[in-house]
Amino acid sequence: MLGMRVLRFPKREADDALYQIQRLVPDGEWVTIVSDDRDLLQLVRRTCAVYRPMAREWVRKDTFESATGVRSRAAFLLLKAIQGDKSDNINGVPGLGKIRARRLLQEIGPRFDELREALPTRLAMKAAVEALSVKDRWAARARAHWKTVVRNLDLVDLRLETFEEDEERLLELALSSRALHVRDDVVHEALGQLEIKSLQHSLEEWLRPFLRLR
Repeated sequence: MLGMRVLRFPKREADDALYQIQRLVPDGEWVTIVSDDRDLLQLVRRTCAVYRPMAREWVRKDTFESATGVRSRAAFLLLKAIQGDKSDNINGVPGLGKIRARRLLQEIGPRFDELREALPTRLAMKAAVEALSVKDRWAARARAHWKTVVRNLDLVDLRLETFEEDEERLLELALSSRALHVRDDVVHEALGQLEIKSLQHSLEEWLRPFLRLR
């Protein structure tokens, strides 16, 4: 009904597929991702925005900090690696909530960014955590669990998932036929017939980014 191609990849997460799709879009072309999955905020850049329909929020490069509380993609990933994410079954450093995790991020982040230019992620994180104050009990806990942070970084970074050649060809095919013909009146009528009133009422929010592309 929305006139859009549906892609399915066995054993792949939707956010991994979305990363691969936006990666293949030619430089300079605008990408809009519609999802309330906060993991996808790591894809925000100058030509890629995320629209969160349930929150009615656009997250662009210029609003990234206000939406996430951090300034960069690297900090966004590192914060999630430290504090974990129950919705994705990712356990962070035990006992660290959002406030303490953000404080550790302020201490670890700059050092980690500096070290990872010359070292593998694992060694850079170990060195950055070991540089924390020995008098801080939360820093001590982070040092004891630095392997957890490294493991989590591998889990949350969408760039680390690689697709097979046949999957990439399917993505390229989808991008080559991106004609968009949104018939919101047809969708609205169909939802009414199906008596899906909750989605019918929020249809405008879900379609807002696509209607802008007409």
